[in-house]
Amino acid sequence: MTEQPRVPVLVVGGSLVGLSTALFLAQRGVPCLVLERRAGLFAHPRTRGVNPRSMELLRAAGLEPELRALPSARALARNSGLRLARSLAGQELGAFREEYYREVSSDLSALSPTTWCLCHQNELEGVLHRATARAGAEFRFGSEVVSCTQDTDGVTALVRDSADGTTSKLRARYLVAADGARSGLRRRLGIPFEGTGGLGRFLAVRFRADLAAELGERRFVMCYTFNDRVRGALIPLDNASEWRLDVILGPDDPRTPGEVLAAFPPERCVELVRAASGVPGLAVRVLDTVPWEAAAKVARRFRAGRVFLVGDAAHVMPPSGAFGSNSGIQDAHCLAWKLAAVLAGQASPGLLDRYDAER
Repeated sequence: MTEQPRVPVLVVGGSLVGLSTALFLAQRGVPCLVLERRAGLFAHPRTRGVNPRSMELLRAAGLEPELRALPSARALARNSGLRLARSLAGQELGAFREEYYREVSSDLSALSPTTWCLCHQNELEGVLHRATARAGAEFRFGSEVVSCTQDTDGVTALVRDSADGTTSKLRARYLVAADGARSGLRRRLGIPFEGTGGLGRFLAVRFRADLAAELGERRFVMCYTFNDRVRGALIPLDNASEWRLDVILGPDDPRTPGEVLAAFPPERCVELVRAASGVPGLAVRVLDTVPWEAAAKVARRFRAGRVFLVGDAAHVMPPSGAFGSNSGIQDAHCLAWKLAAVLAGQASPGLLDRYDAER
């Protein structure tokens, strides 16, 4: 085991919220180190709606032009609204219209200088990673925090290298836990995670198929498809050949993620895609499959001494409206400027107590 030098802030988790935290810190002159257990950034598109408030923050960070220029943002710039249909090529049943629902294309110019950006999370994370590295943050992929302790002066994290299993200790003034809904750090801190799990279970099937003709001139965010062969949601990733189908498994589906993957081999996914598209014999290439669960939970507190929870480690939300990812970006900003002020001696440590109350 080796002892590593001290850093002001250690960020555990190198996905969307961890990267956002590191960006907002680094741009304020705070050196930070990001640890991510995976070997690199995640390739699956996942969420893709950056709402106006998050865009305001990323605009202030100088990233709006780069985000608008992303392939997915250019392709989906005119997409808005939710549709319901028997299948993509079949009978359309209607559009989703409720008082509480606003289209992505809604005019918000009286409220904000910017608007929604529909870009895939993996592309957004690439932008954040590059910007954060330019700002001076450090990254270590393949690094997992297996324990942490804290004292009046800082936090000590025990870090395991995924490649060779060696461990090292890292010291930091503060630690930010951005390690997701199953946060190991939150569990080790004994912070209850309360709410409703299992609101819905799904299998996201990312696939390639030419559906430009069936889509026609329609430009929606999502089309719910209901027929006797599949219940799910078709999501255009480029309005042509790149798509995602979220297959509804049901809230009471007892299978583990591994069992779900085993139950949905590529050939079965191809048949589900054909049913959702309404095109028998459609040529389909399945790119990947990812099981996921909709839940609504929140940590009882977002701070434990010198450790702070952000993003899914602090709260998980159903995917509607992309509130989870956007709340995470906003968590990151809310915490980062406070940490920067305290570390620079511009504010007392008591300012950090406001993070939990505000978020």
